Amino acid sequence: MKRVQPDELEQVADLPSVQKCRGLISTTERVEPLVDCKYFSTMSMTHYLSSLGNLASHATHGPCLVVVVRLLLNLSCGYPPPGRYPWELLMLESVRSFFSIDYFNWSLVVFYVVLVGIFLYGILQPRRKSEWKSIGVAQGWVVALYAEMYGIPLTAYAVMNVVGRSTGDAENHYNGHLWPIIFGAGEDNLVIAQFATVVIGHCLIVVGAALAIVGWRQLHDAVKRGEMVTQGLYRYIRHPQYTGFFLFLVGSLINWPTVATVLSMPVLCFVYWRLANAEEKDAREKFGQAYENYSAKTGKFVPKFLAHE
Repeated sequence: MKRVQPDELEQVADLPSVQKCRGLISTTERVEPLVDCKYFSTMSMTHYLSSLGNLASHATHGPCLVVVVRLLLNLSCGYPPPGRYPWELLMLESVRSFFSIDYFNWSLVVFYVVLVGIFLYGILQPRRKSEWKSIGVAQGWVVALYAEMYGIPLTAYAVMNVVGRSTGDAENHYNGHLWPIIFGAGEDNLVIAQFATVVIGHCLIVVGAALAIVGWRQLHDAVKRGEMVTQGLYRYIRHPQYTGFFLFLVGSLINWPTVATVLSMPVLCFVYWRLANAEEKDAREKFGQAYENYSAKTGKFVPKFLAHE
């Protein structure tokens, strides 16, 4: 197979085998880009990816790669006008609309509420009535979060009104990272400060989710054996799955604060603090002095590393 150099892309675009692929997806008529391609010219990127798609088609003697490349191109930098969509672009547009990161996208609200709900159910494993009530409170907190993150930005409207910004600023989805705006970050530093909240928030979310998943797995294995779990994360923390859950909540608040989630956060933490106490009471009744000794050397939610030097 001949290796075609970048400066030969224009020649490849004129090959007979490529001409047959041009009728598959028309990219000659375009509308305004779906997203702002900030770091490169839309037309130059269109030209480059179109040539790349033609190159791929020539190299493989088939239309598959050119279809994929041009679908990606149309997703990111524009697409043919209505009434002229190939079926591939109709399908792609449906997916793009469903996962559009913006307000008033209720399909995405439902998707994340269900996804996070499944995650919470998996790590918290409610069995008793009190546990089901606790996870119900947690699920309500999740609904309040995502209803504003991808639904109606009520908190953003209120904050922008207080600080003297416009409704358009409130409906700019990136401004949902509200803490820098609330604390008066200047325009020169606003985007950087918002990006910092995104990074910090998502780091806490990921670490919290990992702690919760690993902690649940270690606890689940010990429960199946009928043993008291004292290894792994439980060597340092008696409730690592709840510690992970709290980190998930804090990370979510840093990333995307809302009035409802900020006000209900203490209530949710109190609910799971009480649940942890109830679980410890059951463990003391079951394991007796062994659990008392274990509790003396470990933290409830924060590890006691110095006890294990």
